[in-house]
Amino acid sequence: MKILKLVGIALGVVLLLIGGVASIAAYKTVQQDREIDADLAYRSAHAAGRAAPPPPVRQAASTTLVSLDKFGLKTDAPAGSTVGPALIGDGLMIEGPDLIVTIEPAKNRPKTLVEAKKDAAMFTPANLLAETLPDGWSLAFENTGAAGTNYFVRARREIGKKPYWCDTTASNPAQQSNALRACKGLRP
Repeated sequence: MKILKLVGIALGVVLLLIGGVASIAAYKTVQQDREIDADLAYRSAHAAGRAAPPPPVRQAASTTLVSLDKFGLKTDAPAGSTVGPALIGDGLMIEGPDLIVTIEPAKNRPKTLVEAKKDAAMFTPANLLAETLPDGWSLAFENTGAAGTNYFVRARREIGKKPYWCDTTASNPAQQSNALRACKGLRP
C-alpha cells in the first residue's frame, strides 16, 4: 500500500512539473506569435501602401560568442545557441533562439554580389538588402509564396585567405536578423 501511495505522489509531482514546463513553453510561443503577427501586419500594410503602425519593437536578445572550431572562426549568436555539424555537406550549423544558420567552405557558390543577386532573382526577392563588406558581401531578402513568407540570408566572406559561405532560409524576420548578424560577425 505504501509503495502505491509513493508511486502516486511521484507521478503527481512529475505531472505537475511537466505542466509547469508546458505552460512556460506555451507562454513563450504566444509571445513570439504576437511579435510575428505584429511584424506581418506592419509589413502587409507597408507593402499595400496603407498607413501602418510603427514596426514592432523586439526586445534585444542577449548574445554570446560561439566558436566554429572546425574552421577556426567565431561569431555572435543569441545566448543559448549551439554549434553542430550541418545537416548536409561539410559545414557547421548554429542553432539557437531565433537562429538557424549554416557556415561552410564556399565551394560552387556565387563569388560576387552581382552573381548573388542574379542567383536570388529566381526567388523574386522583395526588400533586398545588399551590403559590400571589407572581406566579402551579404545579401538579405524576402520571398512570399504558397507557403508564406521566407526570409533569406546569403553571405560570402574571405577570412584568412579562405572563402566561407553563410546562409539561411528563415521563417521570420528575427531569425533573418540574427542570421545576418552571425554571417557578418564571422571572424578568426
